[in-house]
Amino acid sequence: GAQGALEAAGAKLRYSYLPAWTEEYTEHEAVAVALHNYENRVIPGILQTTGYAGHVFSCHCPPLDDEEIEGRVQTRLARHALLRRRPAPIVSFVLEQSVLTRPIGGEHVLKEQLHHLLDVARLRHVDIQVMPPTRRTHAALNGPIFLLETPEHEQLAYVEGQDGGNFVSDQARRNHLFTRYSLLRAQAHTPEDSLKLIREIAEAL
Repeated sequence: GAQGALEAAGAKLRYSYLPAWTEEYTEHEAVAVALHNYENRVIPGILQTTGYAGHVFSCHCPPLDDEEIEGRVQTRLARHALLRRRPAPIVSFVLEQSVLTRPIGGEHVLKEQLHHLLDVARLRHVDIQVMPPTRRTHAALNGPIFLLETPEHEQLAYVEGQDGGNFVSDQARRNHLFTRYSLLRAQAHTPEDSLKLIREIAEAL
């Protein structure tokens, strides 16, 4: 009889440790029917393990206290539900190879993280591709790309910087970002070759 008020409040609590400027993005992400992400800095948050996420937040400047780090880690882990949701969304990632070799948290944490990527990539609706470091140029040298499709089939593009992020309101810019991502996928290793490479990197640790 609360007309959805309790459910809405629960969702807010689940993401209560998010920086304010990421709240709108995560709300759209949770219900998206398609999600596409290019990343050149760290493993995308929705793919991070507990150990990896904890070390990412431990590097925050200015430093976060233990309670804040734990809260942010649990909030990040809650986002994993999208990958197991039914009906399944269409999900793809393009990652720079340097992201897979940066030893955040040490070799043990990185190895666990890489094995988690392999597990997620076994899901039929998820593709993970690696951009080879030997490629001289590609379509996303300007930085990370976050693309979503809503249940109403509206295409959204989100850009993020050091201390802020916002949705792209201009339709032409959104179209450009979706085009760049399509080119990026064609320029990266195939999903099959990417998984072979991730497995080789993990085995070498």
